[in-house]
Amino acid sequence: MAAAGWVEPERCKHACEGLALELVRDDFGQIAASQLAQRVDTYCRTSMKRAARPCLRMGKRACIRELQHYILSHLSADLCVSRLAARAGMSERRFARVFVRETGTTPLEFVRTQRVTRAMRLLVQSTHSIAQIAQLCGFSGAQTLRRNVVAVLDTTSLER
Repeated sequence: MAAAGWVEPERCKHACEGLALELVRDDFGQIAASQLAQRVDTYCRTSMKRAARPCLRMGKRACIRELQHYILSHLSADLCVSRLAARAGMSERRFARVFVRETGTTPLEFVRTQRVTRAMRLLVQSTHSIAQIAQLCGFSGAQTLRRNVVAVLDTTSLER
C-alpha cells in the first residue's frame, strides 16, 4: 500500500506523461508533444524516484507526523514555515531543524513536492484544467505549477 500523498510508480508514470505532454502541447503544439512522448517513459521513472524519495519519510515525533498529515489534507492552504511552526508549537528555526532531521527534507520542499504530486494525480484522475488543478493544489496559477513541476522533477533535462 502506498504512503499517504505518494503516487505509486505506475500512476506516477501516467501522471508525469500526462502533465508533461499537456504542458508541451499547450506551449509548443501537438508535434512537439508527440516527440516528447517517445522520451518521457524512462525519464519519469528515474526522476520521480530521485525527486520524491525524501518526502516519503514520516516524522518520528507525533507533532511532525500530525503536521505532515495536516499538510497533505490542506495543500491548497497557505503553508508557510511560520504557520507550520506555530501549528507544531515550535519556533520557526527549531521547527525547520526538527523537520529536516526527521523527514530528510525542508518543510517547504515537502509541501512543494506534495503539491506537485497531488497535481499530477489530479491531472490523471480528473477533468479539471491545469489552472484549476494549480488552484486546488495551492499554486497561484498554471505558470507557478509549471515552475514547480520543473523544480521537483528536474524536467530541464527533457530539453536536451
